[in-house]
Amino acid sequence: MPLSDGVDEAGYLRCLFNEPLKLIRCKTVALEVAAQAEIVVEGHVSLTRCAPGGPMGEFHGYISDRIREKLVYEISAITQRNNPLLPVTSAGKPVDEDHTITGDSASAMVLET
Repeated sequence: MPLSDGVDEAGYLRCLFNEPLKLIRCKTVALEVAAQAEIVVEGHVSLTRCAPGGPMGEFHGYISDRIREKLVYEISAITQRNNPLLPVTSAGKPVDEDHTITGDSASAMVLET
C-alpha cells in the first residue's frame, strides 16, 4: 500500500473498514498476514543467488528487451483458500484498464503530499 513510512498497514485497514483486521502468523517467516487472504506466498529474497530476469514490462506499456541478473525469491510456503480469487491486470499500451484503475489512487497520493 502507498502509505507513509511508519504507518501500520493493519491499523490503517482497521480504520478504513471500521472493524478489526484479524491477523495470523505465517508458517515459515516471522510475519503476520490477513486471516482472510486469498493466497499467501512466503519466502525470502536470496542475497547470494541470482538468475536471469526479464524482459520486463513497465506499467506505462513499454517493454525492455534486456535480460538482467536479478536476486532469486526463494519460496518457503504457499497457502491458499479453497478456490482462491487472484485478481490481476495485464498491462498493455496506454490507455488501458490498469491505467484507469491506478489513476484514482495516484491522484489521492498527490493530494496527500
